[in-house]
Amino acid sequence: MNYKDLFNSKNLFLILLFITTYLRVINIISEQLWEDEAISIAIASAPNNSFWNVIIRDIHPPLYYLILRGWIILFGKSVFSTRLLSVLFSILTFPVLYLIGKEIKDEKLGLIVIFLYSLSPFSIFYANEVRAYSLIHLLFTICLYFAILCIKDPIKLRNYLYLSITGATLIYTHYIGFIYFGILLIGLLIFNRKEKVIYRKVILTILITVASYIPWLPYAVQDFLGGAHGYAGGELNLIYLFYWAFNLFLGPVPSNINDPYVYKIIVLTLLLNIPLMILSIISVIGLIFTYKDIDSFNSKELLFFIIVIPVLLFGITIIIGFIVINSFTAKNLIGVLTPIHILEAIGLYHLFSNKNLIVSNNKILTIIRAHLSKRLLYSIIAVFLITNISIYPLFRAYYLQKPDWDGCIKQLKKKFKNHDIIILCYPGGPYSDVMEYYSDLNNFDLDDNFEEVIYDEDEIEEFFEDITKDNITRIWIITFWESYRDPKDKTDDMIVDEYDLEEIKEYNYRLDITLALYELPS
Repeated sequence: MNYKDLFNSKNLFLILLFITTYLRVINIISEQLWEDEAISIAIASAPNNSFWNVIIRDIHPPLYYLILRGWIILFGKSVFSTRLLSVLFSILTFPVLYLIGKEIKDEKLGLIVIFLYSLSPFSIFYANEVRAYSLIHLLFTICLYFAILCIKDPIKLRNYLYLSITGATLIYTHYIGFIYFGILLIGLLIFNRKEKVIYRKVILTILITVASYIPWLPYAVQDFLGGAHGYAGGELNLIYLFYWAFNLFLGPVPSNINDPYVYKIIVLTLLLNIPLMILSIISVIGLIFTYKDIDSFNSKELLFFIIVIPVLLFGITIIIGFIVINSFTAKNLIGVLTPIHILEAIGLYHLFSNKNLIVSNNKILTIIRAHLSKRLLYSIIAVFLITNISIYPLFRAYYLQKPDWDGCIKQLKKKFKNHDIIILCYPGGPYSDVMEYYSDLNNFDLDDNFEEVIYDEDEIEEFFEDITKDNITRIWIITFWESYRDPKDKTDDMIVDEYDLEEIKEYNYRLDITLALYELPS
């Protein structure tokens, strides 16, 4: 293979596929599970006789848990195995994006789209989480692909059937799927409104999707009536909207910018992604100043359709977010990465690949093209590649660590004695699931010597009456809090002060886990 052959479409596709896979696998076990991931594994691993009841009690539809359950049966429930499923969904999104680029224009546009996707920090992060987000992204991208086929050929019924089937799987994965799917159907009606047959076929698409959803409909109604408390997004405001944008474009970071550790992560993330920001700005310039020549693409409708999707998605979720507190988080909007990368790719393609623009009479565009040469663009891309392949994985492995529950459990296993008991004091989440996971991993029996105590005087008093009868002599108290979400939990202080416990030893673990051993007064 000579140098030029390296850059043909097939080889570039394979190179980008390798980069996509590498960046999504390299950090797969560098971080421990956090509580939501442990909840996913606990639900998917529930016994057969209680599995369905466990799924019903969760706040999400069942499809991801069903897939994860089958995956665990085949490959086990290690951190590597369970996260590998999300990696697989993320990698499968790659060829679909390429096909979308080809449908809109040609192979070159498809390659630009998958290049941007391969290095997307947001996509990489959630490809390493045992949750449904990378599956949501995959299914929405497939839905968008079939929606584009429906716009290009509104007569062919097969594409509508595929769209309805994929749409059903999307809303069986997450309730945000209703918004994603609804936006695509609205787009179809808007951009093919002159085709009368489109109305019948969109109605048929809706009917097929709704009919397939009937088995889950009673549980969906139950979840909606229960409110949006489970999404824990916080009250939506302009600062939180800025946080959304930072997450989507530069990478996920904790939301408490007042915390010095989090502030450092935000600054470093920003610095590492300066090439990405420059590339995005260039793509916007290309999109704005070359839109008049959009006829070189298959149709203006396709471009406007792609633009409408993120506008409606952000608009609808912002409206709902201001009305219903805790209704959405940035990660639920992972699907918006697809139209964003497509628009960026169109801008880059049009600004640097369209020969007709060389003789453009637009003075502003002429100045832009003179200063933004291909050599500069390729330099930015090279820096972007080097940063993401070599530096960003190290940054993630060092700074984006999750709580060290494994170390906490290992310490308990090492020091735990008969007539000891463990108290988990928690202010904001069910951390017992992740403790159970690492207890199983370390062969430590947590069930018989474990209590969860919340900030409640009556509950604490009842707890102490029970342990006095059981001749408990030592208490291990575990506290964990995320300062950006909850104030420091005071349950441990109440117990220690009220019952005159004497501290023997305290151990501190990553991200605010404290394990303290106390002795009961004789």
